[in-house]
Amino acid sequence: GPDFPTGATIVGESGIKEAYRTGKGKITLKAVASIEKKEKRKSIIVMEIPYQVNKASLVERIAELIKEKKLVGIQDIRDESGKEGIRIVIELKKDTNEEVILNRLYKHTLMKTTYGIILLGIHNGIPQLFTLKEALEAFLSHRYNVVKKRTEFDLDKAEQRAHILEGLKVALANIDKVVKIIKTSENEKMAKEKLMGEFTLSAIQAQAILDMKLSRLVGLEREKLEKEYLELIKLMEKLKNILATKKGIMEVIKTELIDIKERFGDKRRTKIIEAEEQEFRIEDIIPDEDMAIILTEKGYVKRVPRSVHKTQARGGVGVIGIALREEDVTSDIFYASTHSSLLLFTDKGRCYSVKVYELPESDRAGKGRPLIGIIGINEDEKIVNALPLKEFKGDIVFATKNGVVKRLNLVSLKNVRKNGIRAVSLRENDNIIGTTFVEKENDIILVTRKGKAIRFDEKELRSMGRAATGVRGMRLNPDDEVIQIKSITHISYVQDKKLSIFFCSKNGYGKKTRIPKFRKTRRGGKGIICMKREIAGCEIVNDSDHLIIISRKGKTLKTPVKPISLQSRSTKGVRVIRLKDDEVAEVRKL
Repeated sequence: GPDFPTGATIVGESGIKEAYRTGKGKITLKAVASIEKKEKRKSIIVMEIPYQVNKASLVERIAELIKEKKLVGIQDIRDESGKEGIRIVIELKKDTNEEVILNRLYKHTLMKTTYGIILLGIHNGIPQLFTLKEALEAFLSHRYNVVKKRTEFDLDKAEQRAHILEGLKVALANIDKVVKIIKTSENEKMAKEKLMGEFTLSAIQAQAILDMKLSRLVGLEREKLEKEYLELIKLMEKLKNILATKKGIMEVIKTELIDIKERFGDKRRTKIIEAEEQEFRIEDIIPDEDMAIILTEKGYVKRVPRSVHKTQARGGVGVIGIALREEDVTSDIFYASTHSSLLLFTDKGRCYSVKVYELPESDRAGKGRPLIGIIGINEDEKIVNALPLKEFKGDIVFATKNGVVKRLNLVSLKNVRKNGIRAVSLRENDNIIGTTFVEKENDIILVTRKGKAIRFDEKELRSMGRAATGVRGMRLNPDDEVIQIKSITHISYVQDKKLSIFFCSKNGYGKKTRIPKFRKTRRGGKGIICMKREIAGCEIVNDSDHLIIISRKGKTLKTPVKPISLQSRSTKGVRVIRLKDDEVAEVRKL
């Protein structure tokens, strides 16, 4: 939508869509105001006003309404605007409802107004009402013609200059003959004709020689002449390449537009809010990009651009991924787009929802912010898994540390409240350790900390309600617990011979093992050995994948999967990340 220099907000999208679809439309603009409380006094602070609304007239109108008793409850109004921007302070009387006053200000003053959009322009000499697409196409067509004609002009100018320089080069190479011809000629016309005949020059070149200053005979001047000629040759080649194809001209247009954007572009000022809910549509002004989200056990969270994690070779020491507070350790890392909705699942079986862009953005080594200030999570809960979603379709399977699994349809989690909803009822001394998407023809894989794994068919799990506890997925030894749940389609590991499971131990050793090495059994079994070390995490990977390994002290290592050894189930693996007084907290596939 339109972005006005005075900021303010646009209410609703229908006017924008209508204007861009038909060429004409009306939008509603609202001033930006906030409630400020100082001691027992409350004030309405107006910080942005609609475009083309005169600030002085607005203040006068409010004063008139107060005088006419159409606005009651206002103690004083003053203009405190300065270099920092607009600031109109409306002081309220005691026991006055500030929301009521604010609504009346919007209703009776130009703090809320309409603005007409009409995309009218002269195109090919005729007035025309444009749709947004037509306006952009007309602009692009115009720029194409301008750039083409400009390039043709520059090429013609360069060719003319090169032609003259070629003549001057001939003259300098035969300077004695040239001087003799000029000295023995009766007049300029005769000299010109003799030069043209002697050296096969054009009239323009011959005239340029006659007009040449004697200072051009100096050695440095000759070098400058040669340098200018070579630069012209390069320029002509460049201009011809631009004119050779439509793509060449379009690239010039693109480069110039990017340059204009970089020199004159600034942050969006006018926000767009929903017509009914009166909420900002921030997605429209936030770039859609992949982010890495890092969580700590103390409940701190941050997001960083995925690009900050640079690839290192196997066995690297990693880089600082998050600056940790005292006695805090990292607990999870996952990836999602800024526009995605995140379902956050806690160890207590509750589910929360948040937009990725609502999470605090930081640099690679930043500390993040408490998650409790963003969602209504309880202090005794810990986020164990996050699912980025575009739509609520399909099923997920929960796994607990005691080996219980439960299948739930995502529709059950569509309307998550601010303070969350219960997704799983847990038995005593049990916690959720993770979730995974499941479809038809899937296998579910559970992995324990002591290095055991079980693989069974998703058909053994039926979908349950949110209040259900679940069923036994794996039988565990007393000193063991489930740490990971994964799912994989039956056909994928048959067709992709390089697909395997990557296991990473707490002390930084890892390996790949082919999936068929883990025979399919019924759920509820004790599983089979998958690694002879204490496991920190696992991922189903292909050789083209990359892994992010994060330590409890906040170091992250991004490494390719391919160099990691392919080994049998009962081996210990090879060093993947070098740790000192630290251990692996989580493993994630990119």
